[in-house]
Amino acid sequence: MLDNGTLSAQVEQYILRSIFNGNLKQGERVNETELASELKISRNPIREALRVLSQRGVIVTVPRRGAFVRELSRSYIDELFSFRRLVEGFAVELAVEVVTDENIKQLEEIVRAMESAADRGDEAALVENDFRFHVVICEFSGNEHAQRAVAQMRAEVQMAISMAKQRFETLHEAAADHWPIVEAMRSRDGQGAVEAIQYHIDDAWSRLTAELEMQAET
Repeated sequence: MLDNGTLSAQVEQYILRSIFNGNLKQGERVNETELASELKISRNPIREALRVLSQRGVIVTVPRRGAFVRELSRSYIDELFSFRRLVEGFAVELAVEVVTDENIKQLEEIVRAMESAADRGDEAALVENDFRFHVVICEFSGNEHAQRAVAQMRAEVQMAISMAKQRFETLHEAAADHWPIVEAMRSRDGQGAVEAIQYHIDDAWSRLTAELEMQAET
């Protein structure tokens, strides 16, 4: 049962969590009737949530068949991550030009929160702070188009990451991977920041590619 508030937004988050934790698989149909019964709500907010998720690329609506969780192919992931590295590389290069010492401290706090999550073995909190780190850099850039692009990609990227059984070497390494980006920004090294953030994205991309190849073989 959902709390009071914007029901469609809550349903949207509920569906996303179901996808990320594996309760809804890629290619699986989202049954509106069952979901309405489970959440004890009407089907209207569910339809609105599915419409929004379709716009975000997470759900595919097939006429006369219903809504399905998008299946992420190798080519789709390649397109997603190649676009992501361009957008975030552009954003961090802009951010370096205007970032303040207070902004750097904010990024440091996020990475330390990731390290604390790693100490607790809390992967969900680590991933949440990981996304926050990237979103904040885009906000520092001041470029609204970059901010919207990263926000739009967030669900798809998280969905892709949820596919991989081995997402990180270790949680601590996942947190530590962000320090080179922070250090480059602290030094106001634009090229170094671009290389650091693209290396970070490429590492996640390569892990997903390896996972897809392994799944194809089995």
